[in-house]
Amino acid sequence: MNSQWLRYSIYGLLLLLGCNSIASVADEWDKLPPDTKQTLSSFEDRWDSLSTDKRQKLQQAADQWQGMSGEQRKQAKQRMQRWNKLTADERQAVSKRQKQFQQLSPKGKAIIRNQFKRFSTMTPAKRKQLKQRWKKLTPAQKRRLKRQIKNQQ
Repeated sequence: MNSQWLRYSIYGLLLLLGCNSIASVADEWDKLPPDTKQTLSSFEDRWDSLSTDKRQKLQQAADQWQGMSGEQRKQAKQRMQRWNKLTADERQAVSKRQKQFQQLSPKGKAIIRNQFKRFSTMTPAKRKQLKQRWKKLTPAQKRRLKRQIKNQQ
């Protein structure tokens, strides 16, 4: 169970952190640094069968995991637990929104981050009220608000 959870955590980190590249990829398990081997231990038995790209992504995720503080690891674990509870459709929707976010300008990303920060610092009652207001909007009103936000970029 623990190795499966670690595997899902690493996959989630890859998705959430957008891992893409690493300087060098160990072709053989024995060439990995000891701390990386420990982090990726659940992959040892099939390391040789993984593609170079997959190995590269796993190594980078392990490096990032090792560089995290205890609090950062705790937050990453919580995000992975939430991710694992999502249905396939919900995961697909999250991935789509993530791609849309990545395509925003730096200013657009900053606006979204600031809005999220404001939302997450609200009291639960205030967040609930805001969600209810959003749900009551017509599709046309939602589109208009989205356009206004886009024009702020």
